[in-house]
Amino acid sequence: GRAGGGGGASAGPAAASCGFGDESARLLLSHAQVHCTELWALAPAEREAVCMLWVERRQRALLPQLREACARYERLCTERAELDAEVQLTVLRRQRVIGMTTTAVAKHAAMLRTIGCEVLIVEEAAEVLEAHIVAALSPCTRHLVLIGDHQQLRPATSVHRLAKQFGLDVSLFERLLTRGVQHVTLRTQRRMRPEISQLLAFIYPSLTDHESTEGRGGVAGVRLPVFFLQHSVCEGAMGDARSRTNAHEAAFLAALAHWLGRCGH
Repeated sequence: GRAGGGGGASAGPAAASCGFGDESARLLLSHAQVHCTELWALAPAEREAVCMLWVERRQRALLPQLREACARYERLCTERAELDAEVQLTVLRRQRVIGMTTTAVAKHAAMLRTIGCEVLIVEEAAEVLEAHIVAALSPCTRHLVLIGDHQQLRPATSVHRLAKQFGLDVSLFERLLTRGVQHVTLRTQRRMRPEISQLLAFIYPSLTDHESTEGRGGVAGVRLPVFFLQHSVCEGAMGDARSRTNAHEAAFLAALAHWLGRCGH
């Protein structure tokens, strides 16, 4: 029937959300059944209230099932994670060397403690935050090997102010070296041509060239082994404020790569 009729009744669950008076809502939502033929005789706001009532009743009926399904899903996820961890643990225990990023080390710290890795080797240690290395240590760690160059890139931090005020951009590698911890320094390099290594002499004054770097042939298509390119095209900003782009340099490098390819490289 229509909601304008008389008669007392208790307020329905969705009465507060109706778009008309509270008393009319109470009368409308008090009807337990609304036939299809009567539904289209209701005003739009009244039909909306009836729809909200039915939806809420259905939600209340399904809520226990939903809670049970969610709890079962969480249990299954936990069981699967435990099985995956057990499989990984079984595989890793058979290996002599385990390689992963510092993020993965922190993520799987419990598993690594179970394995009992005694030696930890950190590559590019000068670019790793000290907190990441500390998180990788465990009671089983007996030997920590840090490999890097503190005169190159420093660790990247999300907040520049914190890095400068609290020294977060100083790696454990750099901090130990600057405080006189015993270390070994590379004295002979085998990678660069002498024409390139001499450019770094003011940074690495004691670095010498191995004899294998002498007499290397030239690069086909390029007259000099080292040359500097100067241009006046400014760089532009990308989506985030930290990244920069330069279309002119990108086009030059693409053309250079194409030229080297045509020269047989």
